[in-house]
Amino acid sequence: MICTVCKTDKPQTTEFFFRSKYSKSGLRSICKICGMEKAMEWQRNNPEKFNNGRAEKAKQWSKNWRERNHEKSCEIGSAWRIKNKDKANVHLLVFRHPEKINITHECLCSDSNKEYHHADYSKPFDVMKMCRPCHKAEHKRLRLLADQSANDSSNPEALSPNILERPADMTAIAATR
Repeated sequence: MICTVCKTDKPQTTEFFFRSKYSKSGLRSICKICGMEKAMEWQRNNPEKFNNGRAEKAKQWSKNWRERNHEKSCEIGSAWRIKNKDKANVHLLVFRHPEKINITHECLCSDSNKEYHHADYSKPFDVMKMCRPCHKAEHKRLRLLADQSANDSSNPEALSPNILERPADMTAIAATR
């Protein structure tokens, strides 16, 4: 089955295409990767429709849960730090020495609450500064890239060019310094 967006021929299975009760084949004509790219683009372009106050409610619910389940919350955090020792050490290092941070990219969103993203944990102070939606979109982009490269490992040219590039609202800081 050929995706109508990227024009790539992929097996006609639910691994590559979402289900659809409206088509004869039972699958959508757009592949999962292109569909998720379109969804991410829509979310970035329509934050007021996408979020709709859910972020604040989720944050409050999460805070209440951590207060009610303090011990379990600590156990989960400890387990993550043990499993991701390198990441945890880099996060602690950046927290203790914020003056050493080198911002390589920054999103141009108006959100004042920015988060740090490490593209390479071997360079702990080289970070990208992003708002939460852009940070989540970057992780989603990286997951899609990893999934697509795993599926198309025999043909590296088959990677969708849209997925390789960061969104247009990300600007390189290093070039301006």
